Amino acid sequence: EDVYNGQNLQMLLYLLALTANITPLNPNQKLRPAGIVYMPAGAAQDYSKKPNDTSPAAVQTRKLASYQRNGLVTESEDIFTAMDGTQSGWFSPGTENKAFTTLSEPMIKAAAEFAQDKIREFGESLINGEISAKPVGSGAHLPCAYCEFAEVCGKYRRPDAKIIVKEDSVAFIAELEKRAPSKGGKQP
Repeated sequence: EDVYNGQNLQMLLYLLALTANITPLNPNQKLRPAGIVYMPAGAAQDYSKKPNDTSPAAVQTRKLASYQRNGLVTESEDIFTAMDGTQSGWFSPGTENKAFTTLSEPMIKAAAEFAQDKIREFGESLINGEISAKPVGSGAHLPCAYCEFAEVCGKYRRPDAKIIVKEDSVAFIAELEKRAPSKGGKQP
């Protein structure tokens, strides 16, 4: 949903840069995209003061869950094993982890190219003088709610502010299927 709406493009652009160019890491252009994985990196919390169960096992489970990775990866058991040899699901799309979207390699490449096209669109907009705020948010929240200049830009609570919806995920996959030479993939 985020990538479809022009957000969180950075990791896909890194993936494209690594796999589509001749670099010291990819001198023969033989690297293939495995995916992108995010890990929350928030401030440490006291997990013992959370829900009623304060047993060491429950505290550890909550702690690990707060740092559980999510992302977009290829549908390859070899990739899953390389990411998490125990297939625990904490580091890769194990059976218990629904935080990953798995796609075919061509679909991952198409996602990276989609991100590149979004950046190109943004650049063309800037060159054309389009610099007005275009707030995008999820749920009922827009970043405008936290912005000191929300009233000045005039976008706050306007109908042209974009709210990301679950249907954007379906539209994104449909767009990737158009772009990818070999279709395939499944969502959590």
